[in-house]
Amino acid sequence: MNMDRWSQKNDWLNQYNEMLVEETHGLVQQLWLDAEGDSAVVHGKAASYYAVQLAIRATQTFGHRHPVFDETRLSLTVAQRQLKLTIPHRRRKGRASTQADTRQRELTLVS
Repeated sequence: MNMDRWSQKNDWLNQYNEMLVEETHGLVQQLWLDAEGDSAVVHGKAASYYAVQLAIRATQTFGHRHPVFDETRLSLTVAQRQLKLTIPHRRRKGRASTQADTRQRELTLVS
């Protein structure tokens, strides 16, 4: 990884850390963030599952604003249990196909 790309990712990790602290109202402690390839990795200790929900929401918001990482892997300890989640940030380029709607949309007279 070149120096500019590393520096940019480091800046984003610092911003992400600040956002996590702010958005979780300090309910996630012992935070440390790292970059592994195209993923952000977050470790911490959450005070409750509500704090985990706040961390997920902050992660989604940050990923939408700064799409530098393809995903974030959250590894949070809650009540002495480890919770591991992967939150994708970039949408896949292809579109999902759906079957055509073949239902009849008009009233018909049945004799």
